[in-house]
Amino acid sequence: AEMTKTKSRKLMWGDRPIPQNKRWLPGFRVTGEGILFVISDDALNAWESSLGQPVRRLAGTEPTRLSVAGIAAHSFAHGVMQVLSDRCGYPLPGIRDRIYDLPDGQVAFLVYTADGDSFGTLGGLIEHAEGPKLSSLLDDTWESLQWCTQDPVCNASKADGELRTPGACHHCVLVPETSCDRFNNDRDRAYVIGS
Repeated sequence: AEMTKTKSRKLMWGDRPIPQNKRWLPGFRVTGEGILFVISDDALNAWESSLGQPVRRLAGTEPTRLSVAGIAAHSFAHGVMQVLSDRCGYPLPGIRDRIYDLPDGQVAFLVYTADGDSFGTLGGLIEHAEGPKLSSLLDDTWESLQWCTQDPVCNASKADGELRTPGACHHCVLVPETSCDRFNNDRDRAYVIGS
């Protein structure tokens, strides 16, 4: 179904008539930089065939819940954020994530800065987006997720009073909740490294 100008206005304003001078939406401009990581279809297909079940979002499933691949991408995104914080000079609360777990089976995550001033454009984040620095970033993230100072408790098979979810604590993949697209829900290191 094609979205027309009339339909999109109706979605924004509803059916009630609004005077022309009152038609506005709140918004603001931010400056920033980011790196988009798209998980390859080949890797997702190999993972699905090794498990014998789908790991991606199925068409018609609840959009508020992440698929298995979405949880793995989200957990890895938090690892990338922590490594980037150490490398590029941004404080961890200044780095954010956005998870894309789409009904067509694509899975991706964006790690970005978005501050209202020039602090979001220091250039340190995108410096790690190419060549050997990107490879080193991914290797260091993978290595950092292998072990947590709270293991074996952190990577336990069930959550308890201390941990809201298994495989996630403040020593490994928890980030400030304002930095996380999903407020630190739906992540578990075991989805990336095994338990």
